[in-house]
Amino acid sequence: MNLKFRKILLLLGDISIFYIGLYLALLLRHRGNVDAQLWNEHLPDFSIVFLLWITILYIADFYNLKYAKNNQNFIIRTVGSATILTTISLAYFYITPNIAITPKTVLALDIIITTILLTLWRLIYNARAKTNASNIIVLGHSQDSELLLQDIQTNPQWGFNIVAIFDEKATPELSPIPILSDITKLKETLTTSEARMVVVDDKLYQSPEHIEELFELLDTTVSILPLTSFYEEIAHKIPLNKITKAWFLENISQHKYSSHDRLQRLFDIILAIISIAITIPFYPLIAIAIKLDSAGPVFYSQKRLGFLGKPFYMFKFRTMIDNAEKNGPQWAKVNDSRITRIGKFLRKTRIDELPQMFNILSGEMSFIGPRAERPEFIEQLEKQIPFYRQRLLIKPGASGWAQVNYKYGASVEDALEKLQYDLYYIKNRNWYLDISIVLKTIRIMMTGAGN
Repeated sequence: MNLKFRKILLLLGDISIFYIGLYLALLLRHRGNVDAQLWNEHLPDFSIVFLLWITILYIADFYNLKYAKNNQNFIIRTVGSATILTTISLAYFYITPNIAITPKTVLALDIIITTILLTLWRLIYNARAKTNASNIIVLGHSQDSELLLQDIQTNPQWGFNIVAIFDEKATPELSPIPILSDITKLKETLTTSEARMVVVDDKLYQSPEHIEELFELLDTTVSILPLTSFYEEIAHKIPLNKITKAWFLENISQHKYSSHDRLQRLFDIILAIISIAITIPFYPLIAIAIKLDSAGPVFYSQKRLGFLGKPFYMFKFRTMIDNAEKNGPQWAKVNDSRITRIGKFLRKTRIDELPQMFNILSGEMSFIGPRAERPEFIEQLEKQIPFYRQRLLIKPGASGWAQVNYKYGASVEDALEKLQYDLYYIKNRNWYLDISIVLKTIRIMMTGAGN
């Protein structure tokens, strides 16, 4: 069972519970008398509410399998989400005009029943993911396979279990998983371990002996995946040390994404105009707050590199003291002493980035893409990180896959980690991923987390 199917199963389970909860609420409210007319009266409006619930749960990371664990964090997120769902429901039925029904008792019963059922369903799902784990065998023992092993052991809710590693050169004592040296025993081990997937270290595709053994599995139901592809699926990033220039030639093509990029530009223009129209009345208030807090200009412009390395000036509300870089370019840090009091608030809420809407409108940036970086830092990082400049293959974004999946970065190590997420987006960009980034960005703006 792959991760995509597990997420779909979670979604279908939640949707089923929403409608079961509504039916049980009507059953209790009307003492067991629920006919087609009563059901049809409530179905349209409650369906809209359920769609809002799904959106809120997604923002709260309920469909991120990384957090599908029965722990304290799960309970906290469940209680918090239930509170927000209740608020959303009340707002819809009692503030939105022209609603056909005002289900006071039914709504209360529905929220209580659905919260209970949803919690039970998620607890059962999280527990069963561990017990029904899919056994996999890794072909090739390396630092990458060890990282994969650590990730799988740390996240049992993913539902994978490595039962054996085949590599004649590895030292068995170095791994908690059985390491087997005889590749001819691969098919036999698959049978005895009931494994249904073989993850192959990419370098072993060059070995005729290993290819021969894998070829023998074609008439079975066993899935065969390169380690790079499997790691990409579970971690949603590209392992940088496993790719070459050939990987870019095989996976990155401007023509492949031309329709997506054209539509994205259209939506960028529309959303930028709407965002500017809504937020520009607040600019004077923000400007006054900045000026009262510290001396210096309201706006701040900084040279960045855009699509294919073309330089542009990115606009932001100033969040640092004036002349913060009098000694030259510096990495921004967590709890940076140069950040003003109002600047901390503007950064946490992303309000400081509102002027970037003008960069988006002019076509220098997009709403979604890698973070726009300074030329000085790019020059430094591309000397230390392979393929760092390839993140310029698409426009930079006000938000992006790296920004919503990784903490605030202020080092070469952080830049390397973020690049792996950026490459994942560049390779896999689509509307589903864009919407996911938008929703996760909303969560970051509400919680003040991320970068």
